[in-house]
Amino acid sequence: MRDNTSFDIRSKFWAEAGRDCITTDRPLLDVIVTSSVRDTIFRTIESFLENVRFSGQFRFNVNVDCCYSRNVQKIENLFRGLSTGYFTVNDPPLGFTRSVARLIRAVKTEYYFHLEDDWLFLRPIALDELITLLDNHGEIKHIRFSKEKILPFDELYYLRKLKFVPMGYQGFKTRNVFVEETPLVETMNYSANPNISRTKHFRRIPYVNSLDIEQQFALHSFVKKVIFRRRSGYYIYGRIGDSASIQHIG
Repeated sequence: MRDNTSFDIRSKFWAEAGRDCITTDRPLLDVIVTSSVRDTIFRTIESFLENVRFSGQFRFNVNVDCCYSRNVQKIENLFRGLSTGYFTVNDPPLGFTRSVARLIRAVKTEYYFHLEDDWLFLRPIALDELITLLDNHGEIKHIRFSKEKILPFDELYYLRKLKFVPMGYQGFKTRNVFVEETPLVETMNYSANPNISRTKHFRRIPYVNSLDIEQQFALHSFVKKVIFRRRSGYYIYGRIGDSASIQHIG
């Protein structure tokens, strides 16, 4: 395994693109990062900067739950080489729900990119295109990237755990849609897989600190879609049948 102590991701991806520092004349997007200080975070950030194409500037907001203290300084060094708006280390760990909620509260941009510390991007993603969709279509709240082949139904794993759907039920049908010629798959499931989301929407959803926030956001969408017959505003990037665009390495 390589020594991450001297890992300077800015020199490889930022300096080559002429993005050595943050300026005020380019669009800014907050990226929230949850980490339990695993070595996988270095590969994740490298893959993110290499594959997520954005004409603006990323600002990283980072929550580190200190489970393996030997890596904390390495992670600090990594984000010191990038633009970082918020960086905190919790020891003892804060937990996933509180960490995500804290990061969403810290976001200062209209949308945010949600990134955990154990993902790789398998293909380039044109983020400007998705931000334009969010700008032009207020009903779009959340676009996630798929870790597996996109199916004609979305399995309701989290709702099943909460016993809101019968055991054995496969899930709700998804459907292909095109928004300004961008292919999306309409779903009702929220996922904490890498995604771009509308900040105001997720700040308004009530949640309980003792429950998984991913489950609670999924339940909110379920109620909105099934009981109130309203569109969830949640989408998967791509079309039914497309292969995975991200890989889980945790």
